Amino acid sequence: MGRLLLAPMEGLVDDVLRDVLTRAAAYDLAVTEFVRVSGSLLPARAFHRSCPELARASRTRSGTPVAVQLLGSDEHCLAENAAQLVALQPAGIDLNFGCPAPRVNRHG
Repeated sequence: MGRLLLAPMEGLVDDVLRDVLTRAAAYDLAVTEFVRVSGSLLPARAFHRSCPELARASRTRSGTPVAVQLLGSDEHCLAENAAQLVALQPAGIDLNFGCPAPRVNRHG
């Protein structure tokens, strides 16, 4: 049986739309828009801003698990931020290795 995933779409799939869409269909997983990681350890509030569902065991109101997407070009900084994020217990961590958005690609 196939799985239905709600993909991250920058500028579109925020927590409000995730809530609406996961109430309308039985998604197996939703993924946040990217959290940009660039040179520093982000505070927990940065992850909560992108994924307020972290306050509800990383689930939408209808119960769909939500993974947090990280984007960055420094592998050490990404690893440190992923470790920080693990402590917040997301349903998963998605690493963005190829966003087609021009404003993302021009930064390496």
